[in-house]
Amino acid sequence: MKRAMAIVLLFASLELTAGQMRKPVPDLLLPIRHDTKWGYIDEYAYLRIETQFEKAGDFSEGLAAVLSDSGWYYIDIQGHRRTWPVKWEEAGAFREERALIKTGGKFGFIDQSGKIVIEPKYELARNFYEGLAAVKLGGLWGFIRSDGTSAIEPVFDQTGDFHDSLCSASLHGRWGYIDGSGGWIIQPGFDASGDFAEELAPVRIGRRFGYINTGGSLVIDLQFTDARPFFEGLAAVRNGSAYFFIDKNNNTVIPGPFEDTHKGFRDGFAAVRIKGKWGVIDRKGLMTIEPHYHDAELIGSGFVRISNGILQGYTKCGGWRVMHLPQHPRFGNYTDFYR
Repeated sequence: MKRAMAIVLLFASLELTAGQMRKPVPDLLLPIRHDTKWGYIDEYAYLRIETQFEKAGDFSEGLAAVLSDSGWYYIDIQGHRRTWPVKWEEAGAFREERALIKTGGKFGFIDQSGKIVIEPKYELARNFYEGLAAVKLGGLWGFIRSDGTSAIEPVFDQTGDFHDSLCSASLHGRWGYIDGSGGWIIQPGFDASGDFAEELAPVRIGRRFGYINTGGSLVIDLQFTDARPFFEGLAAVRNGSAYFFIDKNNNTVIPGPFEDTHKGFRDGFAAVRIKGKWGVIDRKGLMTIEPHYHDAELIGSGFVRISNGILQGYTKCGGWRVMHLPQHPRFGNYTDFYR
């Protein structure tokens, strides 16, 4: 074990040194930690931004949130500071030119200059989708526009996010779908419902899931014990304890069986769990990364963030490993920071 750790640390050290030699601006940067400080490597594991930060988030819309002794600020892919440091409690990734920040226990939003454009007054908030962000005020959920004005008053017990111009919402324990004005387009008649993706959404009545279209018609019958949204034309569904993938005509495309899956297909790949370990399959169901890991998260461009429960690193779909590094810390429990 000590010898293996020494190899990992030596490899990281060699890559950090070699990173000084490459100068072209990369298309992709990945956060890494060396000793106690965070920086960024490119897809070839060359160090691009020196390890100098207390925390480092993923890049989104060309910017990444980083934490220094002076506070949170945002850098561009060349490592240049784009906003002034501020003593926020949390700072999230940009989506639709807005980023979540938390200060004084409340959530608000900044623009890409670092200016607070929506005052931190919300108990909880999620990122913008289709121009609207879900916010919680007074224990109920509503939606705001990117300028901070109210689009839908907070009247819902729970909501999803807007996709295909519709959003799942719950009132008095029943789920339906609203439009951008807050009106019911699909009446709340479901026990559970998920976000639309590719014009289909999973819904549950009783103990069975199926899929509806944007008109509210059931297009795949209630028959599954779990159902996930469609991505790239495929969705993970479960019967009993086993997941498999179907197409929009309810044909089984990848029979599995899998114990679990993450969000779905991305760039032609999906993370799946087999016998307690995570790996990655392609659209044919072939393993491109064998199931050896405690977790596997697709992060785009064919890259996967992997963990063995102690160390975390990156690998490329197809099995090319980039680097093993210490565990990537999460910025609290708010998944929007890493969505």
